[in-house]
Amino acid sequence: MQAGNASSWPRTLYWLLVFSVFFGLTLQGLVSVVLDYYSHPFDTGTELNHESSVDFPAITLCNLNRINCVNLMTERIDLRNTVRDRARIRAENGF
Repeated sequence: MQAGNASSWPRTLYWLLVFSVFFGLTLQGLVSVVLDYYSHPFDTGTELNHESSVDFPAITLCNLNRINCVNLMTERIDLRNTVRDRARIRAENGF
C-alpha cells in the first residue's frame, strides 16, 4: 500500500511518519560514514625510479590445465563434421 493511496488520513500520516523516520536514519548513517571516512588522515605518494636495465621476470609453464589440446582438437573436428552433416541434411530436405 502506498502512503498517497491510503484509505484514511491517519494511515497516510502513519506511513509519512514511518518514511520520515527511516529516511532520517538513512541520512544519519550516510553522514556518519562520510565523517568517519574524512576523520582519518591519508597520504598518497608516488615515486618513479628509472633503471637502465631490469631483470627479466621468471616464466613458469604449467601444464595442469583441465583441457587436453589433442582432445580439444578432436572435439572441434567432430563438431565441425556434425554441423556440416546437419547442413547437408537440411539442404537435402529443402529447409
